[in-house]
Amino acid sequence: MCIDCGLIPLACWPYRPQQKGSVENLVGFVKGNFFCGRQFKDRDDLIEQMQAWVTYVNRERKM
Repeated sequence: MCIDCGLIPLACWPYRPQQKGSVENLVGFVKGNFFCGRQFKDRDDLIEQMQAWVTYVNRERKM
């Protein structure tokens, strides 16, 4: 999955719990705001919806 999405996983340093919270918060944000309540016909549909969501979250959403 990481290769398909173009991600490079980085491990946290041992005994550094403050680094893990930011990653867990981001995962929770994506799960709760992108995946929640959506259905996908196929991989292309998922990518199309994801690109529209990323554009909305990064450019159009009022903070």
